Amino acid sequence: MINKILRVILLLSLLFLVADCGHKKSPTGGEKDLIAPEIIDISPGEFSDLGEGKIEVTFSKPIERNTILTGFYIYPPVIKKKLSWDKNVLSITLLEELQKDSNYFFSFNTSIKGEHDNKLDRDYIFVFRNGKLQEQVISGSIVFELPEDASLPVNLRLFSYDSLFIFRVITVQGNYRFENLNAEDHILKAYVDKDGNGRFDYESEPYTEVFIPAREFSNIDLEMTYQDTLRPEMISASVPSSTQINVQFSESVASYEAVWLFTADSLSRQMNIKADYLNDDRLLLVTEPLDTLRYRLEIIDLYDLKGNLCDKSELFLMGSNDPDRIPPRILSHKPRNGATVDILKPEIETIFSEIIFPENIQVSLKGIENEEFPELTWKRAPSLQFSFQPAASLRNYASYEFRISGADPAGNAMTDTLSIVFIPVIRQ
Repeated sequence: MINKILRVILLLSLLFLVADCGHKKSPTGGEKDLIAPEIIDISPGEFSDLGEGKIEVTFSKPIERNTILTGFYIYPPVIKKKLSWDKNVLSITLLEELQKDSNYFFSFNTSIKGEHDNKLDRDYIFVFRNGKLQEQVISGSIVFELPEDASLPVNLRLFSYDSLFIFRVITVQGNYRFENLNAEDHILKAYVDKDGNGRFDYESEPYTEVFIPAREFSNIDLEMTYQDTLRPEMISASVPSSTQINVQFSESVASYEAVWLFTADSLSRQMNIKADYLNDDRLLLVTEPLDTLRYRLEIIDLYDLKGNLCDKSELFLMGSNDPDRIPPRILSHKPRNGATVDILKPEIETIFSEIIFPENIQVSLKGIENEEFPELTWKRAPSLQFSFQPAASLRNYASYEFRISGADPAGNAMTDTLSIVFIPVIRQ
């Protein structure tokens, strides 16, 4: 009877177990860990002496230990070292002789990940010393070729003079400052990772690289420019009159060695270019009278603003026998009429609408109250822009009138004389 009861109890127990197993749910895994690990302590403290050769780094959560191998770096390089773990604490033991009176940079970057694949929350750099603390400083502003790039993070990479990596920093401040560097030459490289792929993409992202000689304090501004490998060249030319040629370049031009004009026939006769004026991405020429022939324009050693060289650029154009009948105009000037100036020898600048020869300019400066005529000095060369300056200091609080008129090389005179009245005011 007892055996029968035991068999019944055992059978019921098995039924309950089967039923329980049939309703058991699969594990859901819980909420995903989205919290990035951080470094919450380092011992000894930063700038301490590395005499004992041991550093302990405490992370806020468990770390995937293999990621330390790529995410941790020491400069100057320490080849012989031992890494060991105790839960979240990384112990670093240096096993070789260190450089005397040298700072050591311990870098931990975002290649380091937690056990749930979360990257370290940011890059960390800790400075320690062996002997005397080094205090070289490099700082400066960051200037962008395109203003819209100024809001983007800049990746800075500092290297030793022999191109050994020291550390990296990402900044969005528009300036940078590195302190407690070793007394040695450095190379600083910077780029903007516009597409977020973690590397510099040539020709599509701004970049700079500078060499910084060893000194106690260096102030170096970084000019973030795009890498331009295209050579400048002439792309078009207009001939507004028989004595004028306006050339358009593919980009802004810094300089050129020579410009020549030839007839595009078997004789290839060279034409006289009386004046040439470079204005950013345009070149204005004044020539001897042309005819309705085909011409070949040639420019030698053409440089753009980034130093790219075009050995020779050629362009063919049709001449014109239409005379120049348009009088020149003054497009802008300073000071403005009625202004005060805070200097007794002010510069007076004018910009014409076309090239003007200095012999065709009439200019004067007159003291209004006492009828004096101060002498003016100015560069007498064919140009669009002229700058005039009194040879001697003007009188303080006295009124002066500057007058200028002129004609272009074709003899067309300005329709109106420009008059500017101004007063030098120097408050004692």
